[in-house]
Amino acid sequence: MRPPPRPRHLVAVLVFAGVAAIGGLLAFGETRLDDRQVAMATGAVRAVHEDYYPHDVVYGSDALWKLDNPIWRWYLRETFRATGRGEAAWVFAVAVGPLVFVFGLGMYALVWRQCRSWSLAVYAALMAMVVIHLADDVHWGLGPRWTVTPATVALAAVPWAVLGLLTFGGDAAVLWVFLGVGLLGNIHLVTATNLALVFAIVVVGRGRASPRSWMLAAAGLLCAAGAASPVFRYQTVQAAAFSGAGPWSHWRVALAAESDPIGQNLGAMVSRALEFPSMGYLLALWLPAVAVTVRCERYRVRDLGAWLWMLLGVFIVGGVLHGLIAWSGASGDLSAAALGFPQALRLSLLPLFVLAAQAVSHLTRSWGAGRVVRTGLTVLMILWLLPADNVAVARHAVQDCFVGGRDDEKPPAVQHRIERRARDRELRAICRWLRRNTPTSAVIACEDPHARLWAARSLVACQADRHYVQVRTPDRLEAWAARLQDQREALSPRTGGAVEPAALDRFGLQYGAAYIVVDAASVSAASMSGGWVKDPSGRWGAYLRLYRVGTVETAPPVAAGAPAQP
Repeated sequence: MRPPPRPRHLVAVLVFAGVAAIGGLLAFGETRLDDRQVAMATGAVRAVHEDYYPHDVVYGSDALWKLDNPIWRWYLRETFRATGRGEAAWVFAVAVGPLVFVFGLGMYALVWRQCRSWSLAVYAALMAMVVIHLADDVHWGLGPRWTVTPATVALAAVPWAVLGLLTFGGDAAVLWVFLGVGLLGNIHLVTATNLALVFAIVVVGRGRASPRSWMLAAAGLLCAAGAASPVFRYQTVQAAAFSGAGPWSHWRVALAAESDPIGQNLGAMVSRALEFPSMGYLLALWLPAVAVTVRCERYRVRDLGAWLWMLLGVFIVGGVLHGLIAWSGASGDLSAAALGFPQALRLSLLPLFVLAAQAVSHLTRSWGAGRVVRTGLTVLMILWLLPADNVAVARHAVQDCFVGGRDDEKPPAVQHRIERRARDRELRAICRWLRRNTPTSAVIACEDPHARLWAARSLVACQADRHYVQVRTPDRLEAWAARLQDQREALSPRTGGAVEPAALDRFGLQYGAAYIVVDAASVSAASMSGGWVKDPSGRWGAYLRLYRVGTVETAPPVAAGAPAQP
């Protein structure tokens, strides 16, 4: 009889260290930041340079930028102070490797505890890193640089929290787990709130709804709330200046402040999950998980009740609780989804990965063909990774190598990437020029939030500001939307024709913008007369143009968030 295979935990650690190193290198190959990352980096720059953005809607005197998580902003701020402003992108890129390593080890430990197979645990942990989109701003997984946000930092700790809840069975140990979840709330309050509520449901379910289990769950929630009180207190102090009185109003703002999707709802999440490749990922997880749940084989599943209660808890928090808040109107001026409870649905992926790994483990024991199963898992993992965002940088590099240099017509995706990179280079060149040739009090008009970070100048408005305006100053939302609409009409006329210098002058004078960044496709030869700024070295002009507003230096800017004057 063959001895049971020995676990090779050291080999697994080396595998995850290598994957973390590769993920970190790929992160440096990405060219852009996510809008939320741009906003947080801009807030860190504003914290270092108090004279920047005096007339900005978000980063001006109203200090809407202080809505961001203070611990995360501290990390960014101190990094900028230590290195000079430099390039903001690498600050997020250097965090990819440690996050991948911590998350991978957590998933490995969780799956190994479930299946007692180190190789299967490695496969499951690697596949669990793949980004699976559930909505435009709600996803499971980590690895690409754009995923490095407070929500992802909290997600990296979720497997460890679940492992602690399942491993330590005493009441005191459970309270310590809730305490750890509460500490996680100082990084991302929404994730910690959802996880604490799900854990409370698991505790009550495993205790068969006995009075003791209810008291334990209530005590755990109190421990989590106490541990999360530092950041919650900070958010409530900030909320008190902008929202109505009362703890519920402050709690709503505190949750919405760290909720990524401001307008998502369950319908949008379902439609996004049905797209490729998310649909394939979810089917590949649900089918074996259901097979294990209904016990299609003769083997038992460890902690099956806990995993089922966790799935039920996720849908109660993300579906039922969200629906009750939306039905009752308790979210006030905010959308119910802004409170972040639908984001709990992404936590359902963790038990699905564990149960799917358990199904493969049972299949291996039933067939007795471990080598065949491992070969199949290797093929599945390759197919799993090919369309994933985690390897998008490498995939795009291979595509560009083969078709990027061709003179004939390129595939639309390749052509789009080439044009986007060229536009980014031109926008960077324009922003460098603006930093050298304008005072810090200058206001520019551009629809790309990167311009605010790269130029260190105030923006009239951009779509990415909606999160801040809607959460903290909902009474100014209508005025801000009018400002954004005026900008779009000036930069992109509804008639589809070319922009007119007279219209740009009127818009600039109306909102105090000294310079306007315009899409070159909207500029005709007839409209080239006026204040267009030409770069003699040709660093911009193919995709973007820079327009100098006539006498805006003598015109007072419109107050941040205020409606335009007719």
